[in-house]
Amino acid sequence: MENSEDRVILRRTGAILILLGIVEFIMGLVTAPKGTFNFQFFGILIGSAIAFGNMRVVSVVRWLACLGLLSGALIILGEILVLPASLHAAQWRFAPGAAAMHYGGQLLVLALTFYIFRQLGRPPVLAARAAAGRQQRDMRIPLVMGGVLGLAGAGLNVQMLNGEYATKARQEVAAHTGPGFEYFTTGVNVQRTPAKTIVFARVQAWNAQELREYPVQWEE
Repeated sequence: MENSEDRVILRRTGAILILLGIVEFIMGLVTAPKGTFNFQFFGILIGSAIAFGNMRVVSVVRWLACLGLLSGALIILGEILVLPASLHAAQWRFAPGAAAMHYGGQLLVLALTFYIFRQLGRPPVLAARAAAGRQQRDMRIPLVMGGVLGLAGAGLNVQMLNGEYATKARQEVAAHTGPGFEYFTTGVNVQRTPAKTIVFARVQAWNAQELREYPVQWEE
């Protein structure tokens, strides 16, 4: 039983999720602000549950993977389309490594999501789920929901990168840098407290000779 096809698939898929969970755990420790701890155990726990054949977790993870496929693809596509073509060209010309890491990382996550969805939906695993009393789910539901969420996320991203805060960030960088550059806000993060609102933004400035990135921060 331990070497049945469904168990082999689940152990392999669980091992991949555990490995990703370990990477997430290490990254959480490395990137945590000084004096704080950011422990991320979720991936390790989920991977372990799948490796040990927990069919409830298998069902939930497959459903979430299906949800994330179309939504993730649409969000990536929206990010590509919202950036000016000249900025894409500058990124690949002056910072090809960073551009490759950024888009490569997104595509890798999408590919892993597809792999997990496929593995957890293979006939031996579906048969084992049915034998454990788990009903078959209609994957069209998370797929459609993912599409709606992806379109909403892409729309919000377009609105954010062309909104009031993004415009103000571009204007501040342009006033500091001067003429001869094109500007685009590539990220906005707003933190609101009862006392104040803090805005963090990233603005890229580029021309035919160079590409620059400026962090911008202000309080309101």
